[in-house]
Amino acid sequence: MRRVNIKKFLLICLIAPLLTSCSSIGRYESPLWHMTASDEEKLDYFEEICAAYGYNYRTPEMSQCVTLEKRSSSSASSDRFRQGLQDVQSNMDNRFNNTSTTTDCRKWGSGIKCNSY
Repeated sequence: MRRVNIKKFLLICLIAPLLTSCSSIGRYESPLWHMTASDEEKLDYFEEICAAYGYNYRTPEMSQCVTLEKRSSSSASSDRFRQGLQDVQSNMDNRFNNTSTTTDCRKWGSGIKCNSY
């Protein structure tokens, strides 16, 4: 039974970073979005952001803004994903280092013998 619990725990630990760092699957600027969105999809998304800043389409300034926004978003996304993985690793370390001990004591004659495992 303990083996089944460990397998479930490890499965959750593998999935958790994706869920925690993405907030929701496929959300704009999430790690998963950066991995799966097409270049055209990303371009459209970041052009809208830069247009909201006041840049005009098809200008060098818009192109520079899109490039900087894309780079910044990708970097922040990677940082969130990496932090999620580190949190999972830390939780796993704590989980396995703080294992409980079971002690079984039995009376033998006039004494008591205890075994811990």
